[in-house]
Amino acid sequence: MSKKLAVAVIHGMGAQKKAAPDDSAALSFSADLHKRLRVEIGEHRFDNEIAWREIFWAQELQDRQDAYEDAMRRVSSFGPFRRFVMHRLADAAAYHPSDSARSTYEKVHRRIDGVIEELEEDVAPGAPLLVAAHSLGGHMMSNYIWDVTKGRRPRGTAFQRLESFAGFATFGCNIPVFIFSHSDVQPIDFPGADRERMVTPWWRNYYDKDDPLGYPLVPIDGGYAALARAGEMQDVKVNVGWPFLRATVLSHNGYWDDRGFARRIGDFIDEVMRA
Repeated sequence: MSKKLAVAVIHGMGAQKKAAPDDSAALSFSADLHKRLRVEIGEHRFDNEIAWREIFWAQELQDRQDAYEDAMRRVSSFGPFRRFVMHRLADAAAYHPSDSARSTYEKVHRRIDGVIEELEEDVAPGAPLLVAAHSLGGHMMSNYIWDVTKGRRPRGTAFQRLESFAGFATFGCNIPVFIFSHSDVQPIDFPGADRERMVTPWWRNYYDKDDPLGYPLVPIDGGYAALARAGEMQDVKVNVGWPFLRATVLSHNGYWDDRGFARRIGDFIDEVMRA
């Protein structure tokens, strides 16, 4: 049965607990959020109307990172701080624009291509697409949307060209970390073809003030502030994670299983589906 809404979910920096599933519709990193949203939206409605697929890109780097960690342990200690650097900062360092087919940038974007193509098969023609992106995944999707809409990444169908795009939810987003090498930073424009059905704000950036890897985007100023003034972008402050993990670096992963955050994403989904 063709569904009414396509949702693409992408993870951020850091090692993932499970290997990439063969089927992007199988749940791994997004399982907790998916479970909470089924409650918020209603299990029958969620299962029958929403196509949910994961963009799992960690394996492009994680196997090599793990191999280095194993080799290094034979000659030196590899404590939690080194693991943090290896599986988070190294992810960010590896992902940067490149035309090389072997680059991490291109490999990640090919994975995004594949999931978008699969979602197109899941939904009815013209069904809206909502993207939910955690951490570095927000930067990746922003770059991907830019490349597609600027013609730098040609795609075959209207859905693949993101003309059905309806909403962008970033959480724990660290786009501001990557902007300082450019003097003029511009955000993506709304990629959807039908602005009459555009939900505002279509880009909602959720961040916890205690999350050291998640940032508001409007203070970037320039085009980001203009997007906010136009009502198309909003920074939304949230408080996520278990109480004893809040105000720690672990709050960065607290979005996935937080009931209040799931309620906000559920409301966003409802708005997109009603538009």
